[in-house]
Amino acid sequence: MLKQRRLELDLSLYELSKLSGVSPSKLSLAERDLIKLPEWEKARVAEVLGVPVPELFSMTGERALYRSLKKFISLDEKIWLMDVGHAPELYKQRLADLAKKYAAVLGTS
Repeated sequence: MLKQRRLELDLSLYELSKLSGVSPSKLSLAERDLIKLPEWEKARVAEVLGVPVPELFSMTGERALYRSLKKFISLDEKIWLMDVGHAPELYKQRLADLAKKYAAVLGTS
């Protein structure tokens, strides 16, 4: 939701960084769910983007599914999943394919 909202407002990472006081590199990592921002940084980013913190940083949908899957999938599968360019529908389809493949270990079979 973070990247989506930033792009909706036509803000670059650098612009969001200047407005929120959070470094562009931390924002980039947070957008890709590679780090969790401290609560005060979440609050600053949410305020700038005009979205409540829980909505902006909630783990729902694709993000939550990826978090569950990444424990099980191979590096090749991660690369395959992420190698979609700017095609969100292809990413969703590949994520769904991996979820089916790993349904037993995810407990969704």
